[in-house]
Amino acid sequence: KLSISENQFVIGYLESINDRKGIDILIDAFLNLLKKHDNIELVIAGDVSHGYEEYWNKLKLKIKEEGGKFTYIPYCQNVSLVYSALDVFVLPSRSEGLPRVVIEAMAHNLVVICTNVGGASEIIEHKINGLLIKKDSVHDLYNAIDFLITKPKERKKISNNTVTIKNKFDLIV
Repeated sequence: KLSISENQFVIGYLESINDRKGIDILIDAFLNLLKKHDNIELVIAGDVSHGYEEYWNKLKLKIKEEGGKFTYIPYCQNVSLVYSALDVFVLPSRSEGLPRVVIEAMAHNLVVICTNVGGASEIIEHKINGLLIKKDSVHDLYNAIDFLITKPKERKKISNNTVTIKNKFDLIV
């Protein structure tokens, strides 16, 4: 079990760590959200891609310097454990194919915020079963997360609609 307070709103990311995945956009949005919400925490799970160790170290330092609550989990076999700790899943990629991780998160009844790149729009119907945002937009990501924090009934409605993903994609979670 992850050591996260029940009172925290947990924003999560499970993917490889590199520039293409847009994790810097997520961290900037998270740090901006801290100015409005003191009950948020960021969970990042995944391996650092080869050659991105310094990139990741700079991002971790930025979070630490700005006082964000943050948990890092290197690659994890039990992704269900991580998903179960989250309130929202974010994939702020700059490019993607058909992001399986989005399908997995939705299969765990999580609201997903994803950049509208690659096959994301084949999975997510905006504000129906998830949220789509523009690539490289800290502003859009901030607004999407803030919407889900401040509108719990909307978040629940979208979460309830994620079950349709199991019918659309043959998936073992």
